[in-house]
Parts: sequence; structure tokens; C-alpha cells
Amino acid sequence: MSNDNQTLKKAQQLAIKDSIMLLSSYPLLGSIISMLDKRFTKQVPTLGVSYSNKKNHWELAINPEFYVGLENEDKRYAVLLHEAWHVMLLHPIRMGKITRIKNIAADIVTNDIISFTSPTTNRSVTMREILPEGCFYDTFGLEKIEDDCYEKVLERLNKLAQQQQQMQKKMSQTGNGNGETIDSHDWEPKDGDEEANGEKKSLASAKENADMELRELINTAITSNPKDFGNLPANIQKYITQALRPQVKWNKLLRIHGQNAVKYGHYYTVKKISRRYGYPYPGRRKRKGGLVVAAVDVSGSVSEEYKKQFLGELKGMSNYVDLYIITFDTRVVDSYAGYNKQLKLSDTCGGTDPNCVFEECLKIKPDKVVILTDGYFGSLDTKGFDTLFVLTPDGEERKEGKCVRIS
Repeated sequence: MSNDNQTLKKAQQLAIKDSIMLLSSYPLLGSIISMLDKRFTKQVPTLGVSYSNKKNHWELAINPEFYVGLENEDKRYAVLLHEAWHVMLLHPIRMGKITRIKNIAADIVTNDIISFTSPTTNRSVTMREILPEGCFYDTFGLEKIEDDCYEKVLERLNKLAQQQQQMQKKMSQTGNGNGETIDSHDWEPKDGDEEANGEKKSLASAKENADMELRELINTAITSNPKDFGNLPANIQKYITQALRPQVKWNKLLRIHGQNAVKYGHYYTVKKISRRYGYPYPGRRKRKGGLVVAAVDVSGSVSEEYKKQFLGELKGMSNYVDLYIITFDTRVVDSYAGYNKQLKLSDTCGGTDPNCVFEECLKIKPDKVVILTDGYFGSLDTKGFDTLFVLTPDGEERKEGKCVRIS
């Protein structure tokens, strides 16, 4: 038997043994590892979670040489738990398009915030303490954040990269190992991957299936181990519970909000003959109406891309309701009656205070209000208007109305 075959066989035996041990010590995370298909390959430098478009299932890729080379059980448990936490915190679908700086943020959250009790020493340790040397990212001073706050870590890393050119260069380096990363983060399904029956899926369809499969996998693990899930920190439980709720696309919710503003009535017209009495009596037609105020935050906190998406939806909404569009920062910058292609959305670089929008609403009395903003502002009085906040992905949730995140 060749050395490669011996290494592969030993890696498979160790993976089975370690999975059983994790199921005993950490039922919740152990069940996630058990449900992932195992694929032993040298195509990944260490380990990695990815979605198989052929099998319609998430899998754990393991480099046999790396795994066998880990000198003790704790290190093997640590790398498996590392991957399980990436899945549990939905990092694969939260990251979107993979970039190195996103990889760094995900590993900072997983390696430095999550701790576990070593099965061999019975001592509480963080991932960073036990992972093999040279198998994690530099934390850039962010390792003391005590929360699952991937988006917040990513935001701070982006700011650091913008402020310091040297750090930006370090964050953009490529490669694996040698102090860079423990695992492969190439989670997105590839366009054109073939199914088992030989047909091809579109990239959008593959992503949708990957999202659904991941949520189902996590739900199964939680349902099977409710006590273990209950022992997680409250903030982690809250995030996972919210993330697993059925997701409705932001633009669909926006359309529903607009459609709810439509009022139906009737009017008589001679252009339609009465069906009951005939000529010359006027017939009755339905009347549709409704006014929606759509406000756009131009203080500089909403990107041009999100503004274009939002305006695209408003154009469609203008077919069934009347629109009154407002741009604002701490005051009303501009206003337009109806959808207008010449809308000026240049940022003013001021503060944000949507109270001015609702002062304007008192004058025009709309049926619904929708606001595109990042949600970072002080107290707000909606004056009783039914409001939908369309928030940026990293925006602050608001209690004054319904919220949906643009994507």
C-alpha cells in the first residue's frame, strides 16, 4: 500500500473517531460535523466547508496529510469545531462573494470569540490557543470582541484597511498557512456545476439551494440537541434563531407595503355603458388610488448601488400608487411629486434625522411611508404613519416601524 493510501485510510479512521467523540462531548456541533459529507482531498490546504452542487449537500473537505499531521486530539477537535462554528453562525451565506478581508473577519469571530472545554485536559480554551501554529489570521487587535459580530468586525477591518495602507496590503495578501488561515473559505457554488443527472443549474438556483440546505442542516442539529443549544450564550442563540426564520426578499416586502396603500372605489363614466340599464346610462368602473411617501437618506450613509436598486422598485410601484419622493439628511433636501427620472440623489455629507420626513407627511397625509436609510439616528416620531424602513445590510434595526434589509 502506498504512503498516500495509508495516509488517506488513517485520516478517514481519525475523522470517524473524532466525529464520534465530538458527538459525545459537544452534541450540537458534533451533529453538524456528522451531517456534513466528508471529502478527503489535497485540493484544500487544511479543511474547508463547501456546497456540492452535484450532491445538493454541504460537505467538509479534509486534507489527509494535514489532518494526520496534527499531533494530538485537541488540535483535531479544534479544527473540526472551527468548521462547525462557521456553519452554525451561517458564515457561508453571510459572507456572500468571498474576499480575503471577509475571511479574516469570519476567522476572528470563530477563533477568538468561541471557547470550548478541551476533552483531554478539561480546561476551557479558545480556538486560537489550541489551533495548530500558523493556522489563523492576524487579529489586527480585534480579538477581544465578545460577541458573534461578524458584520461589525468586517466593518472595523475595512476602516483599518482604509486608514493604514500597510495594513491594507497585509489584508490583501493571498495564500494559505503560515499565519494566514486554518481553512478554505471558498463556499460559493460555481456556475455551471453539473447535477448528478447531467443537467446544469444556474448560479442563482445553486445559491438558493445552498442557503436552504444550510438552514435545514442547522435546524436539524438544534432540534436534535435543544439542551446543548440552550447552553450557548444568549446573544448567539438570539442571532441564530433570528437568522433561521424564513427569509422574504426585501423588494417583495416593499411591493406588498406599497400594494397595501391601494384604495379601491368606483366612479361612473359614459365611456362605459351601464350593463344593467343600457344606453344612455353611464357604467361603473373601479378606481384605484393611494399615496406612498418614499424617502431616501442622502446623508452619505447609503451607497449609490442601494439607491439605484431602491429607485428601480419605486419605478414599478408608481404603476399602481401615487408616489411622493423625498430626499433628506437632517432636513428635507428635495421633493418630487411622482416618479421622476431626473431625481438628484447626491450625498450632502450631513447627519441623519428622518423626523423632517414625517413633518412633511403631516402636510400631504400619505397612506404609507417607506424610508431607505442605514437606521443610525436618534429618537423618531412617525406621527402614526405606517412606515417600512429599508435598511442597508449593516444598518441598525428600528422599533418605530417594520424593517427589511436591502441586498
